Amino acid sequence: MDNIRILEFQEFGTTNVHSLTIALMVCPTVLVLASRRSAAIFAVLAVCVFMPAQQRYVIGGLDFSMLRLIMVVAWLRVLVRGEYRGLGFGKLDRVVVLWALSASIFYVLRIGPSGIVYRLGVSFDVLTAYFLIRALVRTRGEVFVLWRHLAWIVLALSPFLLYELYAQHNVFGIFNYTGWEIVEVRNGRTRCQGPFAHPILAGTFAAAVMPVFIGMLLGKRQRLLFASACVAAIAIVIAAGSSGPVIACVVGAFGWGIWLLRKHTRAMIWATVGLAVVIHFVREQPVWQLIGRLSSLTGGSGYHRSALIDAFIRRFGEWALMGTDNTAHWGWGLQDTTSQYVGEGIGGGLVTFVLFIVMLRVGFVQLRLARETFERLEGPKSPWALLAWGSSVSLAVHCVSFISVAYFDQTFQFLLFFFATVPAFARFRRPKRVKSHAAPRAASAPRPIPAERFRSS
Repeated sequence: MDNIRILEFQEFGTTNVHSLTIALMVCPTVLVLASRRSAAIFAVLAVCVFMPAQQRYVIGGLDFSMLRLIMVVAWLRVLVRGEYRGLGFGKLDRVVVLWALSASIFYVLRIGPSGIVYRLGVSFDVLTAYFLIRALVRTRGEVFVLWRHLAWIVLALSPFLLYELYAQHNVFGIFNYTGWEIVEVRNGRTRCQGPFAHPILAGTFAAAVMPVFIGMLLGKRQRLLFASACVAAIAIVIAAGSSGPVIACVVGAFGWGIWLLRKHTRAMIWATVGLAVVIHFVREQPVWQLIGRLSSLTGGSGYHRSALIDAFIRRFGEWALMGTDNTAHWGWGLQDTTSQYVGEGIGGGLVTFVLFIVMLRVGFVQLRLARETFERLEGPKSPWALLAWGSSVSLAVHCVSFISVAYFDQTFQFLLFFFATVPAFARFRRPKRVKSHAAPRAASAPRPIPAERFRSS
């Protein structure tokens, strides 16, 4: 244990474990192994949010963060109890696997054998996180349980961020590198991060869960809990002190603002795309330069993002085949690729970038089909329809956030958890088309599985 650092943590490749971490990990481990499935879901989510990625063991040259370790324990539970049976393998599952494999293959082809270990770790995170939640969350009732757990977690997290805001001290700094307990202040604005690796990620996490909480609140189930969780999420966004999460909250509010126009969403999207194309050719500068103009109103480094996107498009030939290792020559400060879309392209080339877009599209389509089915069977005010719409708005928040931030640390794992809940909404068959010469049948609507009650498994 000579290589363990208690306070002065070093970079990856060294075992960094605080003594408090060992004590805190006992309870989640017991919950995962010995409790019912809903408690295991809560344990994994709690470790994902509260335990910084810098807490890790290095075994045989491989880094195992606390989240990786708890997922290994959870997979042991799934295999022993046979909870993987009947999992199925749908369209979104195939896209996620192809996306992960393409990123790894093109990275290794570009870097060489020295990149195998790193990409194995990333692929391990992607596939184990996604399929673990797929195995544990099978029904719509369990999706509700997962979001209820997240509501309690956000409620528990917000006091730490508020304390960090007013006391200028990060409680979670003891788990990170030296100096992380000191709160960042930029342009007179305090930026709190809590257990996350960056304030933007903390605020983005809170902004992304809020639309789903609103959906559950409007569903009139446990309204006090979800109303309190919405207030807590807003507090985290304010404490983060970053313009990106604020814009993400505006996108979430706009998503719920068009609830009554949801049947025309596709038309609104195409109209927005058409307007963007017109603006692009009418203005002297590209349309993505508007990101920099927006930053002059909200603050932040929007000009850096717009310059990065501009260079990403103009230097298409450098990254399209297999990605690229260096973007520093693209412009001043552009070695910092603060965009998930840009990160996908330079990490795995055009194929990986396209698969990432396809994954987003499949998620939207499956949530839309589920919402339409719930509305047809149970009415537009069905709690399941509201939850499906809230999940769609949350995914839209992620899509907008991807423009200005690249996900890493536990935020990336949370994104995978989110995608893994989508197939639980889509367990129904599309209706068969009725031929014009045939008599219409009353049973032409989809036949989903019966809606579960709001209870844990």
